[in-house]
Amino acid sequence: MEEIDLLVKVFGIEHIQFVDDHMTVNNLHFKGLLQGLLKHKFPITWSASNFSVNTLRQEDVSLLKETNFVGTSVAVESGSPRIQKIIKVKPKTDLNKVREVVQWFIQLNMPVRALFMIGFPEERYEDIQMTFDLIADLRADWNQICITMPFPKTELYHNAIRDK
Repeated sequence: MEEIDLLVKVFGIEHIQFVDDHMTVNNLHFKGLLQGLLKHKFPITWSASNFSVNTLRQEDVSLLKETNFVGTSVAVESGSPRIQKIIKVKPKTDLNKVREVVQWFIQLNMPVRALFMIGFPEERYEDIQMTFDLIADLRADWNQICITMPFPKTELYHNAIRDK
């Protein structure tokens, strides 16, 4: 909280964007941040780059609303359970939990962006269609769809070479 206080008082910042894919993994730490923001009542808004749907709790989303929180992204990657298993995101993203979490944000009128990837080496047309179906079902404020890029010396790259 001292750093935020400094940024507000010395530099006059009005918004903070937290970039941390694991921000909600340690719930005690995350809740401490939320309670600190509530206690200090900083005259700022804030947002986060990405929340893990697997670790986010409904009561935390409700608390976010009280802290001048203005939006986040949730990493879904794929709407296909088959691709979810292949891409080895740990822990696996529960697509039902994705639907639930996005609805929590929508119900509280907080912007949410869903992040997707298409073009995995093992992906079929049906998998891509499942992703587009999920996008339509979620009704997030924004959807970001990226083309998967298998960089050299990564497992994804080796899979792409193997399966070509």
